[in-house]
Amino acid sequence: MPRAITALGKCFRYESSNLTGLERLWDFTMREIVFVGPADYVLDSRNELLELSAAFLDELGLAYEISTATDPFFVDSYAVQAAYQQGFELKLELLAPLPYSGKKLAVGSINYHQDFFGRSFGIQAVNEPAHTGCIGFGYERLALAFLAQHGVDEKNWPEEVARAVRAAAA
Repeated sequence: MPRAITALGKCFRYESSNLTGLERLWDFTMREIVFVGPADYVLDSRNELLELSAAFLDELGLAYEISTATDPFFVDSYAVQAAYQQGFELKLELLAPLPYSGKKLAVGSINYHQDFFGRSFGIQAVNEPAHTGCIGFGYERLALAFLAQHGVDEKNWPEEVARAVRAAAA
């Protein structure tokens, strides 16, 4: 029953006061991988994808950190939800520094929902509610972080990236 499903699509998010420059777009492209199954499968998948994500960001030559995070869209019980997410490290963000602003931008996040969606939608795994997790990357955010850290001149890019771009353009 364990499954991994991937999707690529547009995401729309209105974050009123956070809409500044290219860092927070209303509409952005997101690649997401969702994993569904028993808790051990979901946690193993999450750990593997975290390692692969770090390796990918290393290949891009990006400075980044992995940090525990919370979702700001839980309105009624935000403090309780935020404490729960942080306490159990249910949400991790991949943060890339933007040298021009001194801020960090979340280019991806990795979430563990426990059995919330399994219970909510009646999804079963081994005779109990399935656990779920996901990882998502914002393509425009990755591009912004890359260009902010390396610039637009290919000569300053990691060789592997410059080579891949030249090959794709040929």
